[in-house]
Amino acid sequence: MGDTDEVRAMFCPRECRVLPYGEVEIRVVLEARRVCGRRVFVFRGRVLRALAPLYLLVDAAVAGVKVSCEVPLGGAPEPDSFVVIPRMQKEECTPSHAKPSTPAEIFAAEDRKRQAVRESTCRCPFEMVYNPPARTLAPPGDGEEQLPVEIVWTPPPLTRVCPCERCAGPRAAPRGPICLQYCGLPLRTVRTRTVLLRNESVVTARWSTAVRRWPRQRCRTLATEEWAAGAGAAGVALQCAPARGVLAAHARASLRLSVYADCWGLYHDQLLILIDDVEPIVLDVWIEAVGPPLQLAINAITRPEQSLDVAPTMWMSASDARRKLRGRNVSRAPLLVHAYTAASYEYPQDELPFRLYIRYYDVPPRTCACVTAFQTEEGGDVEEADTGLELYLAPDCGPQTDAYYAVSPEVCTVQAGECADWQLRLVAPQHGGERAPDVCLLLRLQPLQAVG
Repeated sequence: MGDTDEVRAMFCPRECRVLPYGEVEIRVVLEARRVCGRRVFVFRGRVLRALAPLYLLVDAAVAGVKVSCEVPLGGAPEPDSFVVIPRMQKEECTPSHAKPSTPAEIFAAEDRKRQAVRESTCRCPFEMVYNPPARTLAPPGDGEEQLPVEIVWTPPPLTRVCPCERCAGPRAAPRGPICLQYCGLPLRTVRTRTVLLRNESVVTARWSTAVRRWPRQRCRTLATEEWAAGAGAAGVALQCAPARGVLAAHARASLRLSVYADCWGLYHDQLLILIDDVEPIVLDVWIEAVGPPLQLAINAITRPEQSLDVAPTMWMSASDARRKLRGRNVSRAPLLVHAYTAASYEYPQDELPFRLYIRYYDVPPRTCACVTAFQTEEGGDVEEADTGLELYLAPDCGPQTDAYYAVSPEVCTVQAGECADWQLRLVAPQHGGERAPDVCLLLRLQPLQAVG
């Protein structure tokens, strides 16, 4: 019956005198105070010596901030497809608990939300089917009429159907979180991807960003690479520029997320885009850093991608039958190195696209922590070690052979920043005039830490 928390009305003039059979123009100005949905507001005016007051009905809705975030898809340097994430300010209600305000609280709330989605997701076999919409039957005509041909302008929507449909009904296929991908990032290289933020309303919006795990640390350094000191112990750093700002009405801002890595591996981080009075946007960031973790002294690396293009060559002969190969672990993780020798193919057509490798290893028996060494000796039972089997796919470098060359050690551990030596020996062929074929020395590297 007057001003409310959502809308305030101002009448100009507020009081007036109306002559008999006269007219008066009253201007009504509405001031929006709070976002609300469409509703009817009632305002009452008193008329002297009248039987009843006058009522004015105002049908209005108050809109707030409306923004959209355009995220590039795929890992290509020049993306050709984007996904738009809309966000709109909603009507405020009395919250039952305090909303998360800090980036750490928002990330924790996002983790709980995703965990709830994973637990409630149906994991039974399903298929996507087309459910045609129900059509209204037209009344039959007097004569024979041909049915009109229906033209479909958009592809039909598909519905997820699974065995639990009988009790829960069909559901749409679950969608994973939207992510930014950095595929094939060379080491010590900065790559940038752009996220576009648009303000589609007439209200000014303030925004800010935060990186969850590995933000770039600003520090003074004399190194030629500015990002080298900001990578930290994890070996990767992320920076969003600009980090905060103000979006005017119908304006847009480009957020450039730059990534740097000096240690190879697969990294997962998250970027938070926080906008005032709007639900926050959390984007997953996946980084695939590729590069040689082992630097060989036979061929010094002058640029990051050099050792990935051409493999170095080591020459051996009967007069120089023993050689030493030295390698240095330039990554941040200790490496478990397996050395193999593989014969080259005589004909190029024999080479396969890839090869399935099988590795056997001993699995030590499990011992109970409550059994002491003295009790174990008393038992006298010797348990045989189990044999583990590891399968992995790798490029086809030829069949493994040790008929002409021997390498030692076959298995070793190289700590971060340390060097290791491999002894190569040319084995004399059985026939004196036979020439030893070319072989490839394979060093299979396995990191002993998950990150860094």
